[in-house]
Amino acid sequence: MMSEPNMNQISDHTPSFFERPGVKRQVIPIGNGVPMGIERVSNPVLGIGGAYGAWGDSYDNVTLPEFIAQRLGHELPAEERLNLSELGFDRRHHIGDLSNEEHVEAEIEVASRFLSEAAQACGWTPQEVEAVLVGVSGPAANDFLVQAASRAGIPEQALKVSVHKACDGSVGALNLALNPGLGMVNQIGRNLAEELNGKKVLVGGIEGLSRFIRQARDKNALQLFGSAAGVIGLIPGKTMRFLVGKAFEAFDDEGVLAVRMYYPHSRRFSAGESRVEVTLAGEQHIRVAGMMHEPEGEMPIEMAGPMGMVKLFVRNVDTILAMISIPEIALPSPKGAA
Repeated sequence: MMSEPNMNQISDHTPSFFERPGVKRQVIPIGNGVPMGIERVSNPVLGIGGAYGAWGDSYDNVTLPEFIAQRLGHELPAEERLNLSELGFDRRHHIGDLSNEEHVEAEIEVASRFLSEAAQACGWTPQEVEAVLVGVSGPAANDFLVQAASRAGIPEQALKVSVHKACDGSVGALNLALNPGLGMVNQIGRNLAEELNGKKVLVGGIEGLSRFIRQARDKNALQLFGSAAGVIGLIPGKTMRFLVGKAFEAFDDEGVLAVRMYYPHSRRFSAGESRVEVTLAGEQHIRVAGMMHEPEGEMPIEMAGPMGMVKLFVRNVDTILAMISIPEIALPSPKGAA
């Protein structure tokens, strides 16, 4: 019999995400039960909606060090604890020990629910979705997105694009859906932005980072990363359109963030060549693999100090963000306005 999962862990300062009004709370019946919370958001006037949330037990900044100590096998020294509240982190969500098969099953089930909820937030049925583009740093399975989409009820003929580019996978997915100037798609002879124009598309990120870092020994990574997801539905060219953006790639040449690449890739590139490898992984499955620096040995992740990471995130996000807009809408004039 499953024990009751930790759905209501509340700190003295910031309530658990699961306790927010509007969050649909669920338990996935795997292991001792995996708690999960999803909240829908939508703007019917703009025609954009989505779903976001997290899964796993909720740890605040008081209880997190104890959880990390269990993973490390020793206490987290006080001098190595980050001031997480100042960084904007109040909670992290983590899954307990599961078998590899259970991790795969849990994340496919989680992803399928996010995809289904995001579609419904837009007023669509999953059967209406024509493409899914999802960023994921370390997929639980090579066909993770294909399985999740199928379980959500998304048609087999819908395009699935798995984007593996560490922290900017979800934004990279949005750029792929909107920016017709991205040359890397020429590796397979398809321009995704042109192909997806006018279609019902789900875009987002689904990051099971609790699983990904369960063998990590990097104390910064253990404090910063957990599991969470966010998926939006849009119609490129209609509810959201591309204005201008950069079409070149920005990479961490210094290896400030080293991440194990748990996805198929050739690892072949030379100076001046693209570090993004685009392959046709299936009839309707495209894999966009970022060529990352990898840690020594078998560790999943190694990070530089906090300031080095801040510089990396700011530089890369500034470079990859696409400038987008939504079509103009007629809003009622304020009372008394001319």
